Amino acid sequence: MFPDTPQVSDNSTRRDTVYVNASPEGIIYVSEAVYAKRNLKEILMSHFQDSIYATVLRTTLNAPKYKLLYKKNIASNNLYGLEFGYKALVKGRIYYGYNQVFYFNNVLINNSLWSPDSLTGERKPLKDFLARLN
Repeated sequence: MFPDTPQVSDNSTRRDTVYVNASPEGIIYVSEAVYAKRNLKEILMSHFQDSIYATVLRTTLNAPKYKLLYKKNIASNNLYGLEFGYKALVKGRIYYGYNQVFYFNNVLINNSLWSPDSLTGERKPLKDFLARLN
């Protein structure tokens, strides 16, 4: 998924792991595994997984200058998740984000790409990134 060897940030107290890498074109790749703690109320909720994806989407787009471009349900290796794209105005510059999120066995996997270019159409970095995730 990454153009080069990613840096790893491992917080052993929470068991969260984050891989980050940047390409020479300014594209940032992030893959993170977050170990979620579920309480009894969440375990009993029939749509807990859906609420996890809604929370990820809401927190990602929480800033006032972030705009959702698309979202869709996806499947990969018998896992079901959410893919979404957005644009963000940060310090006067537009950036584009693309995320694929999966939740299973109390682990949230969030793979994302952050780019100064929209990467629409046949742009190789986005196609390669999404293909490697599926």
